[in-house]
Amino acid sequence: MPEWLERELAANLAPVQAPEALRDRIYRPPQMMPARRISAFLIAAAMVLLTAGTMWLSSAQSSRSSAPRWSPAGRAQMNDHTCLLCHTT
Repeated sequence: MPEWLERELAANLAPVQAPEALRDRIYRPPQMMPARRISAFLIAAAMVLLTAGTMWLSSAQSSRSSAPRWSPAGRAQMNDHTCLLCHTT
């Protein structure tokens, strides 16, 4: 190994003094807060509510009966004046 490299390594890899607080942090770690857990009961209750709401909305939508907006049988003959009924400025 070249001599200049040995000098650089010796200067930059010399032992250093560790801070005093490091020993305390290693041997006495800070107290961790317990993780919050969502109970299976709450998840099941939320799923039941979502399912019930979806079924209620679905039944409310199907009870409405409305005529279709467009049907080929009721289509008017196209002429120059037909477009003016909807597309007037």
